Amino acid sequence: MLKTRHRREAYRSGYVVLDAAEIFLSLCRGRYLDFPGPLEEPMELVGFAVARRIFREHRNFVVEMIGADFNATKQFMDAILAAGYKVKYEPVTCDVNIAWERNVNRGKDNISAFYCEPYHRRWIMAAAI
Repeated sequence: MLKTRHRREAYRSGYVVLDAAEIFLSLCRGRYLDFPGPLEEPMELVGFAVARRIFREHRNFVVEMIGADFNATKQFMDAILAAGYKVKYEPVTCDVNIAWERNVNRGKDNISAFYCEPYHRRWIMAAAI
């Protein structure tokens, strides 16, 4: 199962979704632009604002992460824990050949969590302080 599909099914209500790809695509308004391209600044403003509101209102939230960098992921989770949250980590895996094929056939409006993760990490860690 894909990360985004899992997120949409498992967390369809009761959670704020923080997703750089969704923010970016919303700002594109149907136009094709390279990520993050000319929309990086407004995407950053929206992402930071959503993250700040999550923590200010102590809302449940969900975010997609690749987690390839152990130290960065640990710092990310530690910041969330220090802010009084519980962390639920749900690994989503698939066969490497299937993953490669999905990535090669990725549509223009399907932005990988690999590219979004640095934004998610930055927004959440800044808001959690």
